[in-house]
Amino acid sequence: MKRIQLVLVIVISFLFTQFGFSATTYQPGDSMFVWAKSGLKMRTTPSLKGDKILTIPYGTKVKIDSYQEELPEIKVRVVEAQKIDDVAYKSFYLKGHWCRVVYLNTVGYIFDGYLSKMPTFDLEPYLNEAKVKHTVTQSFEEYAGRHFGLLQVLDFEQQPALTNPVSFRKIYGNGMLIEEGVSKGGWKKKIILPSMSFEEGFLLFSTKYNFEEYAKNQGEELYPIYSVTKKGDKFVEIEGFAQTIQIQEIDGVVVISLEEYEGC
Repeated sequence: MKRIQLVLVIVISFLFTQFGFSATTYQPGDSMFVWAKSGLKMRTTPSLKGDKILTIPYGTKVKIDSYQEELPEIKVRVVEAQKIDDVAYKSFYLKGHWCRVVYLNTVGYIFDGYLSKMPTFDLEPYLNEAKVKHTVTQSFEEYAGRHFGLLQVLDFEQQPALTNPVSFRKIYGNGMLIEEGVSKGGWKKKIILPSMSFEEGFLLFSTKYNFEEYAKNQGEELYPIYSVTKKGDKFVEIEGFAQTIQIQEIDGVVVISLEEYEGC
């Protein structure tokens, strides 16, 4: 058992060192998945003024023909700044560039902020909220196990000789780690993704928890379920009902931290 754990540690360390300093998350010839729930518009030129050719549906795999990082960065506003009970919450923009892709034997330009090398979650119809048309019922563990395979589970509660601040750690075939444990206020989960961009980490969280829809869901007596409290170049903190979420990227490694509080 100790030998297996040592081998897994070496494999994970290799993944982090090999991919941790990758500045570009894709190259021409790579295939990427579309994570925009409403689909991505393909245009004739790398401009919002370019004629729309077609819409590429969520979950579709497209082939990258070229990327256009020499063009100005594009920022798509996901959430507007707002003030609730004299508390100011921040706006949030998803950043990216134009890239040229091939889809259905058609070549055109799309915004790459909604592209990821990670396959998408399965979406299911959701009829209880007008602004949320589809939702995700898969857990992070089910998603990772299905697409990458579970390599090992380290249960620290069953091994009291091991000192670790988490209860267990799951290791998946692509180097993805999921940790869970008890926090001071309740419960915490951490998802560690090597060789990923900050934007890809945000897409994973946003799609799983319907962040874009719920952050805009307002009314006279209905507050947004999620609000942005802090943000940086590769960091965002989001408050939800009795929970705090942080997403950050450091040298190509993305960490999604979720903490839920009891008694709220």
